[in-house]
Amino acid sequence: LDAGYVVYSAAAKKRLLAVKQKTIDGYGLTSEEVATEMALGALRKSAANVVVATTGVAGPGAMDGIPEGTICFAWGFIVNQS
Repeated sequence: LDAGYVVYSAAAKKRLLAVKQKTIDGYGLTSEEVATEMALGALRKSAANVVVATTGVAGPGAMDGIPEGTICFAWGFIVNQS
């Protein structure tokens, strides 16, 4: 285990995992697209070769029209090409 990132706000997602504002504006914080950029950012910014990213609405209640309990996942890995 190399690192863990706990990022809730758009600012933290952008600052720590290089999520693009354009992606947030286009798809919202709870989206597969943002989860994908979070996973890619974690791969780039850590020594990890496997990452999992989640973003969602835990509740209570909906947020920005997205129902409570909605979660988007992404994962990534680096294949050793030696």
